[in-house]
Amino acid sequence: MACASHLIFAANGGGDTLWVFAPANWQAMEAARRAAQTHPATQLPAPDAGWVLLGKLESLGRTQRYHWAEVLGQSRITGIDDGVGRHYQLHYSRVSAAQDARHYGREGSHFHWQADSGVRLMRIELRRDPALPLQTGALAQSIDLVSYAYSAEGDLVAVKNRHGDTVRRFAWRNHLMVFHQEKSGPEHRYAYDRYEPGGKAVEQSNQEGIDYRFDYRALPEADGQPRRACIVTDSLGRVETYIFQGEAGLSRLTEHVRADGSTVRRSYNQYGHLTGVTDPLGRSVRMQVSPLGQLLSTQGPDGSTSSQTYEEGSGLLQSTTDAAGRTIRYGYDRLGRLTQIILADGSAEHYHYPDIASAAAEPATRLNADKPVRITDARGGDKHIAYTAAGQVASYTDCSGQSTRYEYDRWGRSTAVVNALGERVRYQYSDRDQLQAVHYADGSSEHYEYDARGR
Repeated sequence: MACASHLIFAANGGGDTLWVFAPANWQAMEAARRAAQTHPATQLPAPDAGWVLLGKLESLGRTQRYHWAEVLGQSRITGIDDGVGRHYQLHYSRVSAAQDARHYGREGSHFHWQADSGVRLMRIELRRDPALPLQTGALAQSIDLVSYAYSAEGDLVAVKNRHGDTVRRFAWRNHLMVFHQEKSGPEHRYAYDRYEPGGKAVEQSNQEGIDYRFDYRALPEADGQPRRACIVTDSLGRVETYIFQGEAGLSRLTEHVRADGSTVRRSYNQYGHLTGVTDPLGRSVRMQVSPLGQLLSTQGPDGSTSSQTYEEGSGLLQSTTDAAGRTIRYGYDRLGRLTQIILADGSAEHYHYPDIASAAAEPATRLNADKPVRITDARGGDKHIAYTAAGQVASYTDCSGQSTRYEYDRWGRSTAVVNALGERVRYQYSDRDQLQAVHYADGSSEHYEYDARGR
């Protein structure tokens, strides 16, 4: 892909992540480019105005790839290949009629619902999993990891897991959520001051808990910035007030008046980063924050100060100094992996990683290249760690050479732990992912039962 002139490569500040973008018709452009190599008269189509994300590449060599196709009148992601090699297929359907944008005007403000194609993501299917290759022939079977159901208006009303169980339910009024329930948990209901874009929640009721009422008030400006208050009253009569200051994305919580009348105040810099907190007794903690959001120093109510420094290019933490002046330093390799921690007394802990520079490096090695495989402590003792292809700890060997092994199923659930003596503890699950039994090395077992709500 790097040879294609119609691609755009974007990197973050440290350069450790690369995103690849292309025009939506990049496949037609690629086909025409290849044809032009044997038929020079072939004309290349002009790039489409819309661009799509083709993939993401990390400095450690791990990748994600996105497959696009024309679906129901629009280019959409239809497949994803993750770094482990699993392939996910995305399925869409039209659940409601297409609608133009709808505009609402109120008291000098303008709100709108965006145009809606009526097309929704219906399910995500696992088509390929290297951890457990799917059978072929008549027994071939893929797995729906999650599926979605919608109302006639196109609002999400249910989410089902891979077992077909409904794990979340919703209800809506003019596209504002008025009901929500997780699995078989309590029902939550919401009411609004108006049922249109920009409507604010004024009530929340809980089937098994405390209900809340929300009141909103405009306050006088401060420092040339608007201020607003949200007053929350619960069903026990307790009142708490939250005061916000600033415009749009820079609006921040500056005061919290609690039910007992005490107040916590917060201050921010021009970038919206938290720089100070004052408790009800007037004790203040002050923070110095860089424009990038890095915490540079913290001063407590007693005047004690701690500080941090960062590498200029990568932004990685370089050192921390506590209030007593003790400094801990951190070192990294060229890939940004932590390689050493040097304590204030000069002792150091070192971290060693897989070598991915070698052409012979296994794909599984690259997948876990950000995880240390050996840790050397300040006394020179080594601890060794091995990982599964999915990044879970497969074995841990301590400084004395004693090893513990860990086993998992394809869903990442722990199925067994084997200690240094070879004693195995096994974990058994139901077809609904609930822990059913624990079998110990001495032959004893623990069994678990659940009610209809999964408790």
